[in-house]
Amino acid sequence: MGVGESLIDGILQHPVVIGYRRKSLLVRSQPDGHHSRVRMSRSVTVSGFFIFLLGAFATAAPVRAHELLPQALLEYVQQHPEATADDLQKFIESDPALSGNDTAQQQKLIALARDPDGAGFFHTVWQFLILGIEHILSGPDHVLFVFSLLLTFVSVRKTAWLLSCFTLSHSVTLILAGGNILRVSSAIVEPVIALSIAYVALTTVFLAPRWPFFADSKARAFTVLCFGFFHGMGFAGALQDVAVPGGILRFLSSLLSFNLGVDVGQMLIVVIALPLIFFARRKRWHRRATQVAAGLISVLAMVWFVQRVVYPA
Repeated sequence: MGVGESLIDGILQHPVVIGYRRKSLLVRSQPDGHHSRVRMSRSVTVSGFFIFLLGAFATAAPVRAHELLPQALLEYVQQHPEATADDLQKFIESDPALSGNDTAQQQKLIALARDPDGAGFFHTVWQFLILGIEHILSGPDHVLFVFSLLLTFVSVRKTAWLLSCFTLSHSVTLILAGGNILRVSSAIVEPVIALSIAYVALTTVFLAPRWPFFADSKARAFTVLCFGFFHGMGFAGALQDVAVPGGILRFLSSLLSFNLGVDVGQMLIVVIALPLIFFARRKRWHRRATQVAAGLISVLAMVWFVQRVVYPA
């Protein structure tokens, strides 16, 4: 008799448990392979989606990321300070790159280029509020920075703390730079903004799980606070192309409403991104997809960094 066999009533008995375990192992080996292929296909699909999304961001992001007025229109306004709305309209229609915009967009360009002192107070506040919302939503670098903060979502409280630090710091420098109290060259600001995106994406996903310093909430908040100062100067740099109203009340209200618009746009990014992140967290491919997203964001941000260093605005 072999090991584990016994003779009962002249009949050779085999251990049922061992056979059952072997059988169960063989049965489980098939779905495991199937699930691995499914997980791999899902990872490829998610990775492809992020590659497409970041590719669209890359093609949409100019070297000078914070430009509210097209360079051609800005130069025309600088060379013709007495140009009327009709003159600007004719110039826009004569330029193929500008005339391709719809009528509403053309009127918006004219409104930005003209001196808004003649407009009503509440009309000006509303215009700068909308301008702030559109500016952050159309700026892929700011969108990716906020998205990078959400990649490893832990809790609403910690996320709100990080976003509050970012809001506080960019609000301070936006107002100071918008009032010409603080001036830093865009050749410094723009590369640092790009570098901040790569740093947050890499440290949040790859370094925080291994080194406690990068996972520490106070250290992360301090980092976000510092980078927020540069993002605020980037926001303020965009206002240099726009005719901000004169007078202390109208000037401050325009800056504050623009800053409020930036914050509203920031919250829209969070509201859109969080449901997607909650959905992905329940999937087995979540960890791999997060790593792929962080890696692609970092590569794209470093491309922007090199562009802004080599070809400063």
